[in-house]
Amino acid sequence: MRSIARRSIWLRTYARLKRWEEEERIVRAEMQWTVKCFHYRAAKWRKWANSAQLAGAKAEALRTSAMWSAMAQHCETAFAHIVTVRKP
Repeated sequence: MRSIARRSIWLRTYARLKRWEEEERIVRAEMQWTVKCFHYRAAKWRKWANSAQLAGAKAEALRTSAMWSAMAQHCETAFAHIVTVRKP
């Protein structure tokens, strides 16, 4: 009877470990996706700024691009000890 209880406890603990390992992989991937998404959006806004005809539209696009770049930089700094993100 004792061995069944121990085996049951071990199996539950092992399953919990595997769930946490999967969660860690998912969170690391989400961190990388977040930084890549911010870089992508910054590049997209820079492209729009280069094609803007009006000064106000260009200024707004550059401001938005700078915001996305700053967010990407902040995330890279915050996530640096956890994941390495290659810039696109």
